[in-house]
Amino acid sequence: MGLGITYAIADHVASGEKQFELKQLIRKLFSSIPFDVYLIVFILALLKISIPTPILTMASTIGAGNAFLAMLMIGILLEVKIPFNEIRGVIKVIGLRLMGMIMMSFIIFLLPLPMLAKKILVIAISTPLSTVSAVFSKRIGYDGDLPAATNSVSIIIGIFVMTVLLMLFV
Repeated sequence: MGLGITYAIADHVASGEKQFELKQLIRKLFSSIPFDVYLIVFILALLKISIPTPILTMASTIGAGNAFLAMLMIGILLEVKIPFNEIRGVIKVIGLRLMGMIMMSFIIFLLPLPMLAKKILVIAISTPLSTVSAVFSKRIGYDGDLPAATNSVSIIIGIFVMTVLLMLFV
């Protein structure tokens, strides 16, 4: 979602076009390299095609630095400096996100799923905003600080909420 579908939909909305064309949405979706990679890996898993060991070895070496890079990126991007004219927007986005998270949590607990699945879904919807949301916002033409500021606030709230949830569920 965060690396393809929501970007394609946001780009369509930001363009101001009234006509919705599925063809254009799909073209934009498949122009996202992370989405393409996820799709290829998903298809390989469905077809039970295993990736050769040399490729996995190389990928695991590259992937070993992923946790460090993620923390570095969060450290670099985490700057809670909200311009005065963006405060209302940040509060609105975070408030809508929190209300949606609470409503979805109630709905999830009403579903006929095993308790472990319910807990996993609640934790998954409680994660912070995707760090690429600020990048995608710039790509579709938004020049304000709202995406970056909202992302920083979302990380702080998300860490708190996920810690509480993990303490409740474990």
